[in-house]
Amino acid sequence: MLKIPERVNLAIHSLAYIVAQNNNKPIPVSDIARNLAVSESHLAKVMQRLVKVGLVYSTRGAGGGFVLKKNPDTITLMDVYECIEGPLSLPDCLLSKPLCKPGDCLLKGMFEESYKVIVRHMTKTRISDFRAIDKQAPA
Repeated sequence: MLKIPERVNLAIHSLAYIVAQNNNKPIPVSDIARNLAVSESHLAKVMQRLVKVGLVYSTRGAGGGFVLKKNPDTITLMDVYECIEGPLSLPDCLLSKPLCKPGDCLLKGMFEESYKVIVRHMTKTRISDFRAIDKQAPA
């Protein structure tokens, strides 16, 4: 129903990682990439997008890295999604070439209900919520 693009996934997990560190020290992109087991160069592009939209700021040089610019209690998953992908919208049809007549889609109600659930969850879930998950993780 909704495929979360890799760059959105990286953005969410990177912000969650920064929050989980629970400090205001810059975290190098290499540390984030290593902990998420992702490409550092791809992650750097995603992080620069987050800098551009004002969710994080970056510092260069020794001791440089990324720090949250906004309070994690105010950043929702929807904010992150829309910063990277633009507005989330309900797809007209999952098929590349729709088969139904307009208004006769048998799956439309299911798509709309699923979309509402997804939007509600992404709007209420905050980046700060990931702190609790990190604390519950087994040692």
